[in-house]
Amino acid sequence: MKTNKISTKIKTLGALFIILMAVIIFTTVYLNNKNKKDALVINIVGKERMLTQKISKNIFYLYYSEKTNFSELNSASEEFIQGLDSLKNGNKLTGIEPVPNDKIGQQLYKVEILWKDFFDNVTSFKKLQIKNDEESEKLLKTVVETIYNTNNNLLNEVDELVTLYTLHAEDKTVLIKNFQYLAAVLILLLIFYAFTQLKGIEENANKFLEF
Repeated sequence: MKTNKISTKIKTLGALFIILMAVIIFTTVYLNNKNKKDALVINIVGKERMLTQKISKNIFYLYYSEKTNFSELNSASEEFIQGLDSLKNGNKLTGIEPVPNDKIGQQLYKVEILWKDFFDNVTSFKKLQIKNDEESEKLLKTVVETIYNTNNNLLNEVDELVTLYTLHAEDKTVLIKNFQYLAAVLILLLIFYAFTQLKGIEENANKFLEF
Protein backbone atom coordinates (compact mmCIF):
# COMPACT_ATOMS: atom_id res chain seq x y z
CA MET A 1 0.00 0.00 0.00
CA LYS A 2 2.83 2.39 0.94
CA THR A 3 4.70 1.41 -2.25
CA ASN A 4 1.70 2.52 -4.29
CA LYS A 5 1.56 5.84 -2.42
CA ILE A 6 5.28 6.44 -3.00
CA SER A 7 4.94 5.60 -6.69
CA THR A 8 1.94 7.96 -6.99
CA LYS A 9 3.84 10.82 -5.32
CA ILE A 10 6.84 10.36 -7.64
CA LYS A 11 4.60 10.26 -10.71
CA THR A 12 2.68 13.34 -9.52
CA LEU A 13 5.90 15.31 -8.98
CA GLY A 14 7.17 14.27 -12.41
CA ALA A 15 3.89 15.25 -14.05
CA LEU A 16 3.91 18.65 -12.29
CA PHE A 17 7.44 19.34 -13.49
CA ILE A 18 6.58 18.38 -17.08
CA ILE A 19 3.37 20.44 -17.11
CA LEU A 20 5.04 23.49 -15.56
CA MET A 21 8.01 23.39 -17.95
CA ALA A 22 5.70 22.90 -20.95
CA VAL A 23 3.57 25.89 -19.91
CA ILE A 24 6.66 28.05 -19.37
CA ILE A 25 8.20 27.11 -22.72
CA PHE A 26 4.95 27.55 -24.65
CA THR A 27 4.11 30.89 -23.02
CA THR A 28 7.63 32.27 -23.46
CA VAL A 29 7.70 31.31 -27.16
CA TYR A 30 4.23 32.78 -27.67
CA LEU A 31 5.08 36.09 -25.96
CA ASN A 32 8.42 36.38 -27.77
CA ASN A 33 6.64 35.80 -31.08
CA LYS A 34 4.21 38.58 -30.14
CA ASN A 35 7.18 40.84 -29.47
CA LYS A 36 8.54 40.15 -32.96
CA LYS A 37 5.19 41.13 -34.47
CA ASP A 38 5.20 44.30 -32.35
CA ALA A 39 8.63 45.19 -33.75
CA LEU A 40 7.23 44.72 -37.26
CA VAL A 41 4.25 46.95 -36.48
CA ILE A 42 6.47 49.69 -35.02
CA ASN A 43 8.58 49.50 -38.17
CA ILE A 44 5.44 50.01 -40.30
CA VAL A 45 4.26 52.98 -38.20
CA GLY A 46 7.71 54.52 -38.35
CA LYS A 47 7.68 54.11 -42.10
CA GLU A 48 4.29 55.84 -42.26
CA ARG A 49 5.88 58.85 -40.58
CA MET A 50 8.68 58.83 -43.13
CA LEU A 51 6.24 58.49 -46.03
CA THR A 52 4.28 61.61 -45.04
CA GLN A 53 7.49 63.63 -45.29
CA LYS A 54 8.46 61.93 -48.53
CA ILE A 55 5.08 62.72 -50.14
CA SER A 56 5.22 66.37 -49.10
CA LYS A 57 8.80 66.85 -50.26
CA ASN A 58 8.01 65.21 -53.59
CA ILE A 59 5.03 67.51 -54.11
CA PHE A 60 7.11 70.61 -53.40
CA TYR A 61 9.82 69.35 -55.75
CA LEU A 62 7.32 68.67 -58.57
CA TYR A 63 5.59 72.00 -58.02
CA TYR A 64 8.71 74.16 -58.14
CA SER A 65 10.36 72.16 -60.93
CA GLU A 66 7.07 72.03 -62.89
CA LYS A 67 7.48 68.32 -63.58
CA THR A 68 4.67 65.77 -63.97
CA ASN A 69 6.35 62.47 -63.16
CA PHE A 70 4.15 61.14 -60.34
CA SER A 71 5.64 57.63 -60.07
CA GLU A 72 7.45 58.28 -56.77
CA LEU A 73 4.47 60.19 -55.36
CA ASN A 74 2.06 57.40 -56.31
CA SER A 75 4.35 54.72 -54.89
CA ALA A 76 4.70 56.51 -51.54
CA SER A 77 0.94 57.18 -51.33
CA GLU A 78 0.05 53.55 -52.08
CA GLU A 79 2.57 52.30 -49.51
CA PHE A 80 1.11 54.64 -46.88
CA ILE A 81 -2.44 53.42 -47.63
CA GLN A 82 -1.36 49.76 -47.40
CA GLY A 83 0.44 50.39 -44.12
CA LEU A 84 -2.57 52.18 -42.66
CA ASP A 85 -4.85 49.32 -43.70
CA SER A 86 -2.52 46.73 -42.10
CA LEU A 87 -2.46 48.68 -38.84
CA LYS A 88 -6.23 49.08 -38.80
CA ASN A 89 -7.45 45.69 -40.07
CA GLY A 90 -4.41 43.47 -39.60
CA ASN A 91 -2.48 41.53 -42.21
CA LYS A 92 -2.69 37.74 -42.38
CA LEU A 93 0.31 37.53 -44.71
CA THR A 94 2.69 39.17 -42.22
CA GLY A 95 0.83 38.01 -39.10
CA ILE A 96 -0.05 41.54 -37.98
CA GLU A 97 -3.17 41.71 -35.81
CA PRO A 98 -5.78 44.53 -35.93
CA VAL A 99 -5.75 47.50 -33.52
CA PRO A 100 -4.63 46.15 -30.09
CA ASN A 101 -6.47 48.65 -27.85
CA ASP A 102 -8.94 51.56 -27.87
CA LYS A 103 -6.32 54.26 -27.31
CA ILE A 104 -4.33 53.21 -30.37
CA GLY A 105 -7.61 52.77 -32.27
CA GLN A 106 -8.65 56.36 -31.53
CA GLN A 107 -5.26 57.71 -32.58
CA LEU A 108 -5.34 55.61 -35.74
CA TYR A 109 -8.77 57.10 -36.51
CA LYS A 110 -7.33 60.62 -36.18
CA VAL A 111 -4.52 59.75 -38.59
CA GLU A 112 -7.02 58.20 -41.00
CA ILE A 113 -9.17 61.37 -41.05
CA LEU A 114 -6.16 63.65 -41.57
CA TRP A 115 -4.79 61.36 -44.26
CA LYS A 116 -8.08 61.38 -46.17
CA ASP A 117 -8.00 65.19 -46.46
CA PHE A 118 -4.28 65.17 -47.16
CA PHE A 119 -4.63 62.55 -49.90
CA ASP A 120 -7.53 64.48 -51.49
CA ASN A 121 -5.16 67.42 -51.82
CA VAL A 122 -2.46 65.16 -53.27
CA THR A 123 -4.97 63.92 -55.88
CA SER A 124 -5.98 67.51 -56.68
CA PHE A 125 -2.32 68.47 -57.02
CA LYS A 126 -1.72 65.77 -59.63
CA LYS A 127 -4.74 66.86 -61.66
CA LEU A 128 -3.84 70.56 -61.57
CA GLN A 129 -0.10 70.07 -62.14
CA ILE A 130 -0.66 68.80 -65.69
CA LYS A 131 -2.78 71.83 -66.62
CA ASN A 132 -1.33 75.12 -67.85
CA ASP A 133 -4.20 77.59 -67.61
CA GLU A 134 -4.12 80.52 -65.22
CA GLU A 135 -7.08 79.35 -63.13
CA SER A 136 -5.46 75.94 -62.55
CA GLU A 137 -2.22 77.60 -61.50
CA LYS A 138 -4.06 79.64 -58.87
CA LEU A 139 -5.84 76.55 -57.56
CA LEU A 140 -2.58 74.62 -57.64
CA LYS A 141 -0.86 77.22 -55.50
CA THR A 142 -3.70 77.03 -52.96
CA VAL A 143 -3.49 73.22 -52.87
CA VAL A 144 0.29 73.26 -52.34
CA GLU A 145 -0.08 75.80 -49.52
CA THR A 146 -2.76 73.60 -47.92
CA ILE A 147 -0.47 70.55 -48.15
CA TYR A 148 2.32 72.60 -46.58
CA ASN A 149 0.08 73.73 -43.71
CA THR A 150 -1.51 70.33 -43.01
CA ASN A 151 1.61 68.20 -43.40
CA ASN A 152 2.85 68.95 -39.87
CA ASN A 153 -0.51 68.02 -38.32
CA LEU A 154 -0.47 64.65 -40.05
CA LEU A 155 3.18 64.12 -39.16
CA ASN A 156 2.56 64.91 -35.47
CA GLU A 157 -0.41 62.54 -35.21
CA VAL A 158 1.54 59.74 -36.90
CA ASP A 159 4.40 60.45 -34.49
CA GLU A 160 1.96 60.08 -31.57
CA LEU A 161 0.84 56.76 -33.08
CA VAL A 162 4.47 55.59 -33.11
CA THR A 163 4.74 56.51 -29.42
CA LEU A 164 1.58 54.58 -28.49
CA TYR A 165 2.68 51.44 -30.34
CA THR A 166 6.14 51.68 -28.73
CA LEU A 167 4.62 51.94 -25.24
CA HIS A 168 2.31 49.00 -26.02
CA ALA A 169 5.32 46.89 -27.03
CA GLU A 170 7.25 47.92 -23.91
CA ASP A 171 4.31 46.85 -21.73
CA LYS A 172 4.47 43.40 -23.35
CA THR A 173 8.21 43.21 -22.64
CA VAL A 174 7.50 43.96 -18.97
CA LEU A 175 4.81 41.24 -19.03
CA ILE A 176 7.33 38.70 -20.35
CA LYS A 177 9.84 39.60 -17.63
CA ASN A 178 7.18 39.36 -14.90
CA PHE A 179 6.05 35.99 -16.25
CA GLN A 180 9.63 34.71 -16.25
CA TYR A 181 10.09 35.86 -12.63
CA LEU A 182 6.83 34.16 -11.65
CA ALA A 183 7.85 30.98 -13.46
CA ALA A 184 11.21 30.98 -11.64
CA VAL A 185 9.43 31.32 -8.28
CA LEU A 186 7.03 28.47 -9.16
CA ILE A 187 9.93 26.23 -10.15
CA LEU A 188 11.73 26.96 -6.88
CA LEU A 189 8.55 26.22 -4.91
CA LEU A 190 8.05 22.98 -6.83
CA ILE A 191 11.68 21.98 -6.22
CA PHE A 192 11.24 22.71 -2.50
CA TYR A 193 7.99 20.72 -2.44
CA ALA A 194 9.63 17.83 -4.29
CA PHE A 195 12.58 17.90 -1.89
CA THR A 196 10.30 17.68 1.18
CA GLN A 197 8.26 14.89 -0.40
CA LEU A 198 11.31 12.90 -1.44
CA LYS A 199 12.79 13.39 2.00
CA GLY A 200 9.60 11.99 3.52
CA ILE A 201 9.73 9.07 1.08
CA GLU A 202 13.37 8.43 2.02
CA GLU A 203 12.53 8.44 5.73
CA ASN A 204 9.66 6.00 5.21
CA ALA A 205 11.91 3.78 3.08
CA ASN A 206 14.58 3.75 5.81
CA LYS A 207 11.98 2.86 8.44
CA PHE A 208 10.70 0.08 6.19
CA LEU A 209 14.23 -1.29 5.73
CA GLU A 210 14.88 -1.12 9.49
CA PHE A 211 11.64 -2.94 10.11
